[in-house]
Amino acid sequence: IAGARMAEIMTMGTDLAEIAPKIGHEMAVQIAIYREAEEVTEEVAGWLAGTFHVKAGRDLAVLALAGTATDMESIGEYLLGDRVVEDRQILEDGHEMLFESLAHIGGIARANVLCAVAWAHWTRGNSTEAMATLTEVIELEPNHALGTLFMRVIASGKMTKTALTKPAE
Repeated sequence: IAGARMAEIMTMGTDLAEIAPKIGHEMAVQIAIYREAEEVTEEVAGWLAGTFHVKAGRDLAVLALAGTATDMESIGEYLLGDRVVEDRQILEDGHEMLFESLAHIGGIARANVLCAVAWAHWTRGNSTEAMATLTEVIELEPNHALGTLFMRVIASGKMTKTALTKPAE
């Protein structure tokens, strides 16, 4: 499943306006499957492993936990915490699914999923847990660019707009 997913992402092209909504929708479907099954199924784990093995897949799948964006500036705003997450339930469920998927995923995909888990911790205001998770990323992949970037951002003391905004009741 993971190999086929990687190949699929590699053939999607580079048009963010086209691929961001597609991967976002697919991530929402995986979260729905996870919710219904109440566990990370083999299919969900394979989809996540394949998606998170490819940089664009990883970034756009994480974006799907935050909201909808189809240009680099908006994507960066979400990933760097400068925009409030649109749907906190998607963030919570996606975070839980990603964390549980770690039991099934290894290699570079594991390091990338750990980055996503760390990002979700940080986005929700838990910088300590985010840094602990990022330490695991760096232990797995000492030169992991995204892990290193997130560590620098979190170490600077930056808080996300989501963490600073009270959830809607």
